[in-house]
Amino acid sequence: MKPTFHTARYLGALGLVMLSLTGCGGSSDDTAAADTSASASTDTNSIATTTDVLPHFPDGLHPDGTASASIAAAFNDRIASSPSGIGSNSPNVVVCLGDSITSAGYPGHLAGMSGKSCVNDGTPGEESGGGASRAAGVLDANHPAYLCIMYGSNDIITHRSLDGVIGNLSSIISTARSRSTIPILATIPPMSGSHYGVYADQVRQLNNMIRSLAGSSGTALADVEREF
Repeated sequence: MKPTFHTARYLGALGLVMLSLTGCGGSSDDTAAADTSASASTDTNSIATTTDVLPHFPDGLHPDGTASASIAAAFNDRIASSPSGIGSNSPNVVVCLGDSITSAGYPGHLAGMSGKSCVNDGTPGEESGGGASRAAGVLDANHPAYLCIMYGSNDIITHRSLDGVIGNLSSIISTARSRSTIPILATIPPMSGSHYGVYADQVRQLNNMIRSLAGSSGTALADVEREF
């Protein structure tokens, strides 16, 4: 059975977004170009057909505006209006660290929902190792109360070790906590369609590992996968 998009949840989120969709850097496009570093498998025995593309993911990987708003809603559930334990960091700044799924625009929706300034630090094509390398500099430049973390899609596409992804995510969490920033870890959206459907099982496997990491490390989880 295909996953069902949470329409009612999105419509509630959209009402908030339309009231205040301001204050966040990043692309306003509904879709982003496919990561130039991604090279999908051509194993025709395991690739889904184009009719299997999930709603609101036109190419099977990148979200449109509707899906970006739903991703933002998952993060917004974990953001408090007055966070504690953040030291001298700004309570009204959120940094969104990730790849092209982030740069596609969910931080803009999150700004409208949360009423906070959201920095879109999504880098198309980036893998989790790149995020781990950049995290300290990004945090030092912005001093956010929250760091939204979503990586793994490009690692899967480029056949990286899933254990390696978890190690990189753990590093980002540690970097955030060392700077009194609250990390919010996300599962990644499903992949589907003729180019990306072949990775669907790995997405589910990685997301289960991400949920375990969030639980074992006491990290807030935005369960993006379950939004779709």
